[in-house]
Amino acid sequence: PACAQGPLVLDDLIGKRYDADSGLPDESATAMVQTPDGFLWFGTFSGLARFDGLAFDVYTPANTPAMPDDGVVNLHLDRAGFLWCSTFAGIVRMKDGVWNRFGRDEGWTSDYARTFAEAPDGTLYVTGFDGKVLRFGGERFVELPPPPGRQQGALGHCDPEGRFWAVKGSFVGYLNGGEWKAVVEGPASGNDQARGGPARDGALWVIRGDDLLKVGASGVIARFSLTRPVTGF
Repeated sequence: PACAQGPLVLDDLIGKRYDADSGLPDESATAMVQTPDGFLWFGTFSGLARFDGLAFDVYTPANTPAMPDDGVVNLHLDRAGFLWCSTFAGIVRMKDGVWNRFGRDEGWTSDYARTFAEAPDGTLYVTGFDGKVLRFGGERFVELPPPPGRQQGALGHCDPEGRFWAVKGSFVGYLNGGEWKAVVEGPASGNDQARGGPARDGALWVIRGDDLLKVGASGVIARFSLTRPVTGF
């Protein structure tokens, strides 16, 4: 479709801008994934949109009864090809046009997904904004013990060995035999915000307050002090 402000020329690339006038159900997107069939999926607060390169198809409870709510908070594509969609009122997954909704009867006890993390064997972990952590076992969710520290939505990560990590301002560590093992002791300095992401060697990079940490199961591998705390996560 024609973009609202014409093509954007970026050196030797040409970009197009898509907005509500182009068929998006909202002016901004909360998440984006691409499924194996080539479609791009965008989560918005006004519906789930599928883009085929030309036009958007929008999925809402009005035309997709399995969708719990218009507001899409997060998306995830798992190794099996399922598209997971977390909304303000529950979570649903889709593959090959078949939708499955998960509510309390299927073990979904959180509010909505802050992060998805998938282990090498396909085990899926979800952290909620309410501080809960859930594991999907193929048919239903199982609520796990919450990470220690202040109740807040943790950021989840799975390392190459299949360990599930939780990162938040008051705790950095992983699940070990059903119990949490702290790798970084004490609360964050500077502020109570944290972020984490995978390192190329399988370790985990963590920004926590005014510290940049590289951590592994054995502990802190490297620590760097930032000139000021990173905020605005």
